[in-house]
Amino acid sequence: MSTFKALNIESDDESDIEIDDTKEIQIEEALKLYQTALKYHSEGPQSYDKAADAYRALFESDIFKYPESLSELRRLEQYGLPAETDDFLQDELEAGAIATVNNSDNGPSTLPQILHLSYKNHGEFMLELLQSRIRGQVSSVAFPPVTQNQVAIAAAAALNYFVEALDKDDSDLDLWRRSSAVAGVLGSKRIERFCLEAVLDGDEEGVNGVLSLPGLEEALAGLQLKDLVERLRDQLSLGQPPLSNIKKRKASTMLQRKLAPYPTISTTQQQWGEVRSTLPPPVRFVLQPPNDWAELGDLILRQMLAEQHGGAPAVPGSGIVFDLSLLSPQPAALKPRSPSSGSPSRVSAQDMASTVGEQFPGLDQGKLTLLPQSEQLRIADTVTVPAEPAGTVSAATEGASMTLPTRKRSTDAAGLHDTGEGRTKSKRLRARESLADTATTHENIVPNLSKQYQADLDYFQSIDACCFEAIGALMKEFGVHGFELAQDLQLDPYHKQGNANAESIVDVGLRNACTSLTEFLRDNCDNLAPLLFGQLANGSPDADGVTKSGNSKRAGFEGASKTEIPSMPPNVGLYEWLLSMDDDWYHVKDIAFAWLMSLLRAHDTTDYQTTYTRYRWSERLKTMVVRMIVNLDDHIYEKLREPLDEFATEEARVIEKTNKNSADDMARTKTDEEVIQTLFELHLDVYSLIKEPNSGVDQDTVVAQGDRLQRWCDLARTAMRRRADMQDQPSLSDPLNLRHLWALTFHLNVCDDVTQEHVIACLDELRAIFKAAAEPVIELVNNAVMPELSVATIDGEVSRLTTKDFFEKVFDESQTDPMPLIESLEPMLEYLIRNPVKNDDEAVRIDHDEDTSRARAAAVILRENTEVENLYPEPPGTHELIAVLRDRNVSVQIMLWQRLRQAYEAINYIPMIVSCYFRGIELQMSDIKNSQSRVDVPPIARQINLLKILRQLPGLVNPSLRLVQSSEDALECMDNERLRSIMNALVELLQLLHAFNAFEDTIRISQRQPLTTDAGLPLMTLPAITVYLHDLEIRTWMILYLLFKEALGQNRNIFSTPNEDRFEFLQAVHRSVGARGFVHESNRIFLKLLKQEVFQLTMVDRHELELSQVLYDMYGIKCYLNPAIECLEHRSPPEPLDKNVALQTLDLLMAQASRLTIRDLVKHPLKDTIDKVHGALVRKKPTDAILRNREVYRAYLKSPINPIELYKCLQGEGQLTTVPVQQEQAVPAAKGWYFLMGHIALSKFRSQKRTGPSPTEDIDIAIAFFMQDLEYSMDHWETWYRLAQAYDSKVEESITWSSEKINSSPHELAQLQRAAIHCYTLATALAMRSADLAFETSSKMADLYADFAMRIYASSREPLSMQAFSLGDVEKYFSTHTVIKGKPFKEMRVFVAWRFAKVLFQRALAGNPKSWTLHFALGKCLWKMHSANEAVRGHDQIPSTQQVLQAFIRAVEHLPEKRDSRDTKREPILEPHYKLVSIVHKMVQRRDLSPSEGCRVLEASHHACSGAPCEDLDHWEPYILSVLKNVRTADKSNWHHRMVARAAHIIYDYDEGDFGSAIGAKHELTQQIFTKTMVMNVWRPDNERPGRHFVYTTRYVRFFVKLLEQLMDRASLDALARRVRKRTTDFFEHGALWLEICSAYLRVLRRYGQVPIGHETTIFSTLHEDFPAHKDALEKWCQDPEASANNAVHEVLKEVMEIKRVNQSLCKPAAIDDLIGDAYALLYDTVGRRLWREQEANAAPPAPTPQVAPVSDSTQPKTNSMSLAHLMNIDNTSEPSKNSPMADTPTPADPAPAARRKVGVGRREIRAAAEACVAKATAAALVPTRQTTLDGRAQMIRGLPGPDVESRTESRAGSIHDSADDESELSDVDESVVNEAELERKVRKPIFPGLTRRSPEVVVEADYDDAEEMDEDVDMAGVDLEGVAAEADGAEALGDAVDGDLGESIRTVDMAGDSAHESVVPDGTGAGVAAIS
Repeated sequence: MSTFKALNIESDDESDIEIDDTKEIQIEEALKLYQTALKYHSEGPQSYDKAADAYRALFESDIFKYPESLSELRRLEQYGLPAETDDFLQDELEAGAIATVNNSDNGPSTLPQILHLSYKNHGEFMLELLQSRIRGQVSSVAFPPVTQNQVAIAAAAALNYFVEALDKDDSDLDLWRRSSAVAGVLGSKRIERFCLEAVLDGDEEGVNGVLSLPGLEEALAGLQLKDLVERLRDQLSLGQPPLSNIKKRKASTMLQRKLAPYPTISTTQQQWGEVRSTLPPPVRFVLQPPNDWAELGDLILRQMLAEQHGGAPAVPGSGIVFDLSLLSPQPAALKPRSPSSGSPSRVSAQDMASTVGEQFPGLDQGKLTLLPQSEQLRIADTVTVPAEPAGTVSAATEGASMTLPTRKRSTDAAGLHDTGEGRTKSKRLRARESLADTATTHENIVPNLSKQYQADLDYFQSIDACCFEAIGALMKEFGVHGFELAQDLQLDPYHKQGNANAESIVDVGLRNACTSLTEFLRDNCDNLAPLLFGQLANGSPDADGVTKSGNSKRAGFEGASKTEIPSMPPNVGLYEWLLSMDDDWYHVKDIAFAWLMSLLRAHDTTDYQTTYTRYRWSERLKTMVVRMIVNLDDHIYEKLREPLDEFATEEARVIEKTNKNSADDMARTKTDEEVIQTLFELHLDVYSLIKEPNSGVDQDTVVAQGDRLQRWCDLARTAMRRRADMQDQPSLSDPLNLRHLWALTFHLNVCDDVTQEHVIACLDELRAIFKAAAEPVIELVNNAVMPELSVATIDGEVSRLTTKDFFEKVFDESQTDPMPLIESLEPMLEYLIRNPVKNDDEAVRIDHDEDTSRARAAAVILRENTEVENLYPEPPGTHELIAVLRDRNVSVQIMLWQRLRQAYEAINYIPMIVSCYFRGIELQMSDIKNSQSRVDVPPIARQINLLKILRQLPGLVNPSLRLVQSSEDALECMDNERLRSIMNALVELLQLLHAFNAFEDTIRISQRQPLTTDAGLPLMTLPAITVYLHDLEIRTWMILYLLFKEALGQNRNIFSTPNEDRFEFLQAVHRSVGARGFVHESNRIFLKLLKQEVFQLTMVDRHELELSQVLYDMYGIKCYLNPAIECLEHRSPPEPLDKNVALQTLDLLMAQASRLTIRDLVKHPLKDTIDKVHGALVRKKPTDAILRNREVYRAYLKSPINPIELYKCLQGEGQLTTVPVQQEQAVPAAKGWYFLMGHIALSKFRSQKRTGPSPTEDIDIAIAFFMQDLEYSMDHWETWYRLAQAYDSKVEESITWSSEKINSSPHELAQLQRAAIHCYTLATALAMRSADLAFETSSKMADLYADFAMRIYASSREPLSMQAFSLGDVEKYFSTHTVIKGKPFKEMRVFVAWRFAKVLFQRALAGNPKSWTLHFALGKCLWKMHSANEAVRGHDQIPSTQQVLQAFIRAVEHLPEKRDSRDTKREPILEPHYKLVSIVHKMVQRRDLSPSEGCRVLEASHHACSGAPCEDLDHWEPYILSVLKNVRTADKSNWHHRMVARAAHIIYDYDEGDFGSAIGAKHELTQQIFTKTMVMNVWRPDNERPGRHFVYTTRYVRFFVKLLEQLMDRASLDALARRVRKRTTDFFEHGALWLEICSAYLRVLRRYGQVPIGHETTIFSTLHEDFPAHKDALEKWCQDPEASANNAVHEVLKEVMEIKRVNQSLCKPAAIDDLIGDAYALLYDTVGRRLWREQEANAAPPAPTPQVAPVSDSTQPKTNSMSLAHLMNIDNTSEPSKNSPMADTPTPADPAPAARRKVGVGRREIRAAAEACVAKATAAALVPTRQTTLDGRAQMIRGLPGPDVESRTESRAGSIHDSADDESELSDVDESVVNEAELERKVRKPIFPGLTRRSPEVVVEADYDDAEEMDEDVDMAGVDLEGVAAEADGAEALGDAVDGDLGESIRTVDMAGDSAHESVVPDGTGAGVAAIS
């Protein structure tokens, strides 16, 4: 059977997720292609062309385009590293694993297998095809015969496919073996070895396991691997397992051929030879022309290292040539010449890779990983270049990453400038230039740009001025120099050097230091920046200082040149030299040697001066020379040693002497000796530097360089001997001889096996030689070890060596006891600080040593700073040592102070450790000022010296700051003298660093463009310098503050307000560094210090503002009262707020919040900060005390209300027994934080303008916070007050917008009221005894009394109705003479509640006497007390009439006046006016006031009538109505409804029974409250008490129903009933109200149709056998609209059926069913009888039949009503007697069921007949043909004949109350449902749902209500609800009657028998039914 599916219908079992099976389909297609290719492949050579096409189609499929199909390397190149890893080298793939892409969209598991097999089989196919072509099996156009080159190409391609296959599955050992065979064909030994090792590595047991296997292939792989390693001569691998365990075996040739994967290819390869290229012809490499000698050496060295490491083709006989076309006009073409036959090819160096690392990835940046140690020594990066300044690349760095010439044709790389011709500039450069031109044009347009810059600078200058002025004033009070220089820098950022004549040395040196720093930033930022970060050549902390060990052998030989030696021209003679090199074929080593000789040989034979002695080499050139002599040492040594070898013998020396007259020979000899001596000195310089303990060079390199030095020393000695032999008399004035003797002495000095005494003796002899030579001075500026050769230098070295023991003792780290060092070193250093010079003559002695003069000037400055008047005595035995230290530079003293600090660190004495750090800072600052004050020093030298010192300062500042912050006694040794000294140094340092701030400000305001490189890119060094200097500045400020804080403690007589001074200091610094945006740098250490200090300075003014700024800078929270003005943006990124800081912030936030009202705080930005801080707080686990208090509070709030406790609270009595909680256990609660949070949440809810129901989360949050506050302490009365308000708000929110909780959850509302009253009680008691006397407190207490009174009064009135004061089931055991159980106390009476509320209102008025609401509430309370009857008030005294009226009069008087008559937005307050009118009217009615008195009272309201007052009661009604009319007229928007209702009551109460009064009252109500469609328009005014709205609506409906019933207005009643039925949440006591409406409606219908009560019982209780026949005629009549149009009973029947439908079992339907039965009985008895007579008259007379006389009742035996048979008879039939004739009648074989007599008609049949009569005629023709279900209970069954008793008895049996309970789910009927039901009823459905018109074919079974559940044989008497209601006089009695047990009454009637039926007389009174009920 085919099925069809509609397109617009979605099935529930269909999934919305579409499965993407694209990959599966593509894989399946690729698998088919693979099978096709494999099929052709297996068929052999005849199908190879088809196989090739098939493989081609296979690899064009989509699966090979997946990312996971790519190899690992290609995937990394295209997609990068996976997201979860940073380095693919860290995640190595396991062996055998298949590499796939790590994503969630991987293909199926078959994909890697298909990829692996496809690549593998295609590679094998290519090799098999190659073998077939070699064998000649395949020869066609597609596959021509192969050549040797094609074999190599095919093998390489196949190997690539094998590699791809192995990438997918590397566990295929067979594929590894085949790959090794292909690699062997290609001649790649490395790949072949790797593949063979992979074959063996594939087995878990390795080679040993392979050798034990019987497999021949694996064994053969092991033998092949060993054979390959032997051919590679890898002896190391052969000597180690497992290769050493493989025995040498010889496999047969046949076996090898059989196991070979591709024998044909291998055999052909052996015949052709290996596929490799032949040796190329000699090559001449073309290098770019250099710009200077240093670049030439760099090019030569790169080329040489490239050839050594394989970066360039190492072709025998290769040469070097330079392309000189770019340096000069094109010379004649240089034809390459080859030393051999043939013309060699010319290869440009630009064709090579740019770096060695790119040529050989397996090398470590170009270094061979397995070079021997001797070869490693030749690499330049293993040697540190001496005296390499910043801005040049060290040998180690450059050797590690050598850059070869690239192929990029750039004029910048070539060192040329762009011209108008040739290649045009790039688009990026042209765009940049266009932007520059635009900027230039803009400058021309804006001539006053400098004014704009100055205006921007004013902001920073003003902040700095405040900072320097404030802190400078504080410093001056302590005797510390201020910030005068820093203030000058603000006015002149581009300051010039100071004048030594005009200013002191301090000002000059510091000002010049600022200038040097600015010039460095402006001009040399990129070049000299490495100096600032410690990137020095020798790696020592100070290039000019003494090393840590004190073993420096070169410290005494340093000195400044007395004469200015010119720098070497960069390219002098370079072009001629290059031309000479291009004229011949030179190897790279020959060119390197020639380059070196051009620098070291003398070209002028007149003075034999070389560039080494004549010029000052550039640092780059010296670096190249050192690298060249180290890397080319063997070649240079051999070249220079050959001429000297001939001089080794005596005969050679004699011959040499005989030829000494030759001028050329003499010149050549002198030149060679000069070169050898120079190389000896350079090697000595290198060795001296790398031998330093902190040089960072390994020991092997040092030893190798020492051997190299010794070899050159021997060669130099031989050369000098030859020189002496060539001369007749060696002269002492010969500089070369003196250099040689000096170098020999220095060589001894650096040798380890030479004693110090021997070195000193040699120095003495050398000094004597120099004395004899007239004390010459020889300068070798290119040698760092021996820059100056003079007697003074020798004396300094001797002096140093004599004090060597002292330095060795000082720097001996093996010494365990630091005390001797401290005792000997500290007095001497202090003496040097305090006594810098011994006398004036020594102070003014001229010394050419710059370091000595710097040291002495620094000492002078220190002495001035310390202000010491008396000189300290010199420690005994240190005179000579002190003299040596005075002659040395400052770094020596710094190192000694450092050693002293280490000694104190050994004993952990923090104060002296800090003092040593401070002394170092002082010395460094003194050195800066002295060095910068020298005008003869070049600017670049001053910048370098400044950067070196700035580099060392963080090493002194940072640890000293750390110690001062961490130790409390760190400044214990700092007296005022030392404090001033170090503070002066720090102030000077800050002024120096401020020069950088001034420079940075110019960039920040765009006055200066950011520094860029030549390429236009931003300098990478400037951000690093910025961070470095900012960090130093911040830490310096912090140390200065901590020292200032210590000075405050030591000098309290100077500083009278220390806290204010500290605060002013911190605030000034914070503003200065914050304005520049680096306050957060240095890991926020300054902000942390600032936060810590400001939290302590709570008593200082502006404390909150500064602390708020600190918190904003650190955490981004705004604690300001006015953030727009007070908050300063310091561009500090916030960090997360932790709980400790949040706790510290609570006090600030509480203080700030106290300055705002709670309503303003809710809308203030401070509220967001409070929420953020609260989120950071971590609530601790509650303690036992807190848990105990929590239970106490919960029990108290749930307890009943004791009236005695209420009255005790007015005297301040009331307490709960709680457990005290420690403050540390609840810090936020102790500070009042939880109260603030709860108050904010409560105010947020109460301040909202609500127009509908809103969530109460804020109230719940407020309650939770208040409870947390109370858990700490219950003594805070305001917490109880706000908690009471929270509960009050919850009650009001529950009853304001809906009456649902009023009607359904009164107990919950009562509990909330109890909690609120309890809280008010404790709040009042605590406030009475503990509240302060502030004005705000009295106002709060007045509000407390007002709210408390309003709560009491509201709880006593409807709709709450004293439920909160009810004890309910609360009982208590009492012990008298016995134990009894009773109420714990008496419930509060309503009058007592009013009296208590009156007292509270009066107290509230004492605090707020002008509040109209309080007077108004007091008046209502007094009126209730005044109008209470005796039962309510008991013996209590009531207020007087005057008291009541006076309260309302005052309320009217204190109403707010309207500001302007045009002010229409504010609605008038009419409640006091109306209440006054209402109360006066009631008093007049009660005769408490006369009409005239009432008129006088009403004069207090301006709405009273202005006419003549009323004098008698007859005129009172129109008078009071006119007053009410005036009040209503004032209500322009018709919000108020009380006046309308009061007017209607006055009209109706005047003559209650009068029809006209009812009409008048109805007319009054329908003007505003009720519409014509019975829509109720009652709005809630603003001042109406919550919940009263629903009370008023219920009252109005009841009054209006009473009027409608009196007026017999059925239509209005019907409409009103429908409205009320739908609005279940709009009325108070909705159920009782609905019952009253239904009862009134039924009474109106019964009176309208004159339907007697109980008529159903009267008519249908007797026997009616003809009821089924007679009811059809009545049904037809009822369905005839014309016949039944004017019948009142029929209309009543229809309306009562409709009201039953609308009721939906909301109330018990018994009364409704009774009226239905009575109305139908009346129709049956009247209209029915008439219809039957008409039918009988129209029918023909039937034939006479014998009549059987009926048996009279007297002759029939009566059934015992109490018998079991009668009780079980549910068919309303009597049991036949045995004596009956029917008992003797024989039954037929198939007897028909005997007809049973009925005693009366059952109620079920009567209801069905009645419903059928109500149904329209159109519904009769529409007979249902399908089974329907309504509410799961009504069923329609086709084919059952008539009303079958048996089928009805099968339905559910239950009590008469079940139906009402089951149908309660339909109580809330929506209007749309009702309208829909009416529409369906009009079309085809009957009036009542679930019932249809009875027909012979249809029987309706349904669950009926109480009366319908009874058995049909039981005659049900009608229940007169009207009579019951009248008798009970109210809804309660009516409800009781309805809720009565009707079932029991019915059973009583049934058991009474026929007598019960006879006793019910339809007299209309309903007395019988009432009696039965």
